[in-house]
Amino acid sequence: MAKLISSQIEQLREIGAYLRQVRQEQGIDLEDVAHQIFIRPTLLRSLEAGTDEHLPEPVFVQGFIRRYGDALGINGQALAEKFSVTPVAVLPVPREAAAHGANGVVEPQTRNSLKVIAKAEDMEPRPSASKVPWALIGSVSALVVMLFLLVWGLTSRREQAVTEAPAPSGSQVEANPADANQSETNPAETEAASEAEAPEAGLETSTAAPAAPVVAVVNLTDRSWIRVTTDGSTVFEGILESGTEETWTAENSIVITSGNAGGVELAVNGGDAVAMGAAGRVQTITLTPDTDPDSLSQAAPE
Repeated sequence: MAKLISSQIEQLREIGAYLRQVRQEQGIDLEDVAHQIFIRPTLLRSLEAGTDEHLPEPVFVQGFIRRYGDALGINGQALAEKFSVTPVAVLPVPREAAAHGANGVVEPQTRNSLKVIAKAEDMEPRPSASKVPWALIGSVSALVVMLFLLVWGLTSRREQAVTEAPAPSGSQVEANPADANQSETNPAETEAASEAEAPEAGLETSTAAPAAPVVAVVNLTDRSWIRVTTDGSTVFEGILESGTEETWTAENSIVITSGNAGGVELAVNGGDAVAMGAAGRVQTITLTPDTDPDSLSQAAPE
């Protein structure tokens, strides 16, 4: 469970009291709201009471506030933004320090008041940032010129080598007429050889793309919030509607967290789909290349 700081607790109390007031004015039972937005009643009670007991990390608390507000017909996004996910440090107010003047009168001064430590003419002149480092510019220019000359020299040598290459003489072109006739009279052999090489190329192509070690298929039978992390990186986080089907792959691991485990069916590596857990329950399942697809039904809580 996350521990909130005092400023977050104060924000949570104000927001929770407001949500409870709106819910009671509309005559809605807390259990009905919990069933509608797939959040356990225990979490909603802690949210309304403004206590961090039973509550998860602040980012999830902000999501609970948004969904709770939307369910009551108010602007849940604007209400959720009033809760700070990242705590802001409160700077102390500067106190005044008493200073005695020459005549004995106490003159108030703040501790952050500025003092003149030296005269302007005594300060050493700082090098101006606007001065151009001519030495650096000269070095860069020389380097650019050297690179240009090097590229130009290589290009000239290549062009010279191409122009000096001897063209094939007429005697060489006409020296093997028998070979030309043989290639024209045996098209069947050439076609048979190309057909023999085609299956080998197809075999290499088919074996060049192995399947991912971990494949997870998620099918929604009810509306639920889902977060998916593949190989340590979060690739999806949001609410999926009933009837949605998604597939995720990874090399090492897939971690799936559902806010309504009973509405999410999960299949791994071609196995049978099973429910992640009970309805309305927050459930997290980690899948690896060693995960047995048949063990998901035994691992999922009732």
